[in-house]
Amino acid sequence: GRIDVLDYTLDTSRNIVDSGTFNIDPVGNGTHPVRSEHRFDKLETVFTQFTLDVTHDFSDRLSLNVMAGTSKSEQDVPVQTTILFDAVAPVLGYSYDFRASETEPTISFGSLDVTDPSQFAFTEFRDRPQTVDNSFDTFTAGLEFDLNDAVTLKGGVSWKEFEFDTTEVRRESTNGSRLCDAGYFDCDLDDDGTDDIPGAPLTADLVGMVTGFGEGNISSWVSPNIAAASALIGISNIPGAPRVGNIRNVSEEDVGLWAQMDFLADLGSIPVRGNVGVRYVETTTTSTGLVDGQPVTVERDYTDTLPSLNLAFDVGDDVVVRLGVAEVMARPPLGDLTPGGSLDSFNGPPYPYTRGNPGLDPYRATAFDLSFEWYFAEEALLSLAYFNKDVDSFFQEGESFIVPFSQSGLPTSLPPASSPLASDLAAGGDPEVEISQDMNGGNAKIDGWEFVYQQPFGVFADALEGFGFTGNYTRANSDEIVGFSEDAYNATFWYENERLSARVSMAYRDAFQTRFANSAGRDERGYDATTNVDLAMSYILNDNFELTFEAINLTDEYEYQIFDTADLVNVHHHFGTEYIIGVRWTPEGF
Repeated sequence: GRIDVLDYTLDTSRNIVDSGTFNIDPVGNGTHPVRSEHRFDKLETVFTQFTLDVTHDFSDRLSLNVMAGTSKSEQDVPVQTTILFDAVAPVLGYSYDFRASETEPTISFGSLDVTDPSQFAFTEFRDRPQTVDNSFDTFTAGLEFDLNDAVTLKGGVSWKEFEFDTTEVRRESTNGSRLCDAGYFDCDLDDDGTDDIPGAPLTADLVGMVTGFGEGNISSWVSPNIAAASALIGISNIPGAPRVGNIRNVSEEDVGLWAQMDFLADLGSIPVRGNVGVRYVETTTTSTGLVDGQPVTVERDYTDTLPSLNLAFDVGDDVVVRLGVAEVMARPPLGDLTPGGSLDSFNGPPYPYTRGNPGLDPYRATAFDLSFEWYFAEEALLSLAYFNKDVDSFFQEGESFIVPFSQSGLPTSLPPASSPLASDLAAGGDPEVEISQDMNGGNAKIDGWEFVYQQPFGVFADALEGFGFTGNYTRANSDEIVGFSEDAYNATFWYENERLSARVSMAYRDAFQTRFANSAGRDERGYDATTNVDLAMSYILNDNFELTFEAINLTDEYEYQIFDTADLVNVHHHFGTEYIIGVRWTPEGF
């Protein structure tokens, strides 16, 4: 396709075009300059869980605790259908202007009337049924022995197994002409042997209209009727092809041994309490995915020895100093361990190829925590804490590198025949592929401070009995690891009596990165700052019944995903406010 630039303005400070006027596809070669799509998902999730917890006292000093449990989540998405309408003629004089607002731009579609069905055609469809199953099984057994009044010995074994399994089938057209080529529609309206339109002409039953939504000055447009369009092409009867990147299975087995000593002692005149312990754990992962259409299984195992020490110094009747040092680890998400991948053959070069990494090591670090706590009144607290983590390995999301297709390990038969990538390969080219996968980073550091304040208001006046406040502020620093907000704070005002409990909570976090900029200094990803306000209430009717009410996102906060070092809004989420009313029932005797 072609775009003729008629006019534009450039924000030189961020190197972006923030307004412009264009002719899109001026030669009319059917590249679908404007698109309207409608998606319908049908989802069902079944969750089951069983837990058995048994404690036996052999004597006043020796006890045994055994816990076994299993849970499974089975999600089925039998329908995930998208119907696409494309403009059938060039769009002359299309314009956008972000100068007044980066989230609500002024948009004009020029010669295209987006409310006129005759200017659109039914060009593409997608249906992507899928399943996602997660299971978790666990068993732990631990002994506890009171050696004397000051020392308690603990130890035990643990076993856990996680499993993640997903499948996906796709039935879809890849561009408008395929709807005609496959015989879904007669697109040769004048019978001259060539298609007159890129898809099917729209009849009244295929068209819906969106009104009253959208941002800026566009609030109405033609929208596909999912049910009518699906029935027209018989979408459920079209054979589907497995989606290579989403057919995968990963299981993880963790076996651990642990020992711990709790103690009470004195450091001069200062009482000291704490514990010292060590955990040894062996992790085994088995990852299966499709590579070049063939199943590939990768097995690996690794071990960790994790000592820890926690101390609490009662330096006064109402002042406690806490110190903690530990080796810690966190395993990578199971979904990131598959050896399989998915290739985007339509957007490039370079063409994006995303794959998993079964060789990911866990997040490992040495953690140090120091806090000063002042319990200045009943149920009241002031505390200041410092935290520091020296990280040996961490996760870097979506690290990418570019290679020629011939060096990607992918077969030339993989791209769909109608894709630009397949055309490049058929012409003898060797286009570039950008391979993205999560990887382990090297050494890094995370440190920061946290301040906590909690105060019941009844100490100020009898009329304030039952009211109170708790809040915290956190400052975190890390230049090497994404996902951290520099500043975050939470505040909760509450009221409680024998029957009624009510809390209004506010949570704020700074903007944060999810992906660093690439080698060219662009393509950074992240989320803008958010402030969320929620309400939670409960009222006890009697010994058996309790009413609950929640209002989530009271202020209707939007969520913005931002892109590039220029902080461009990439995705604009509007969730609205969610209200939840519930009843809790407790049987007699519980």
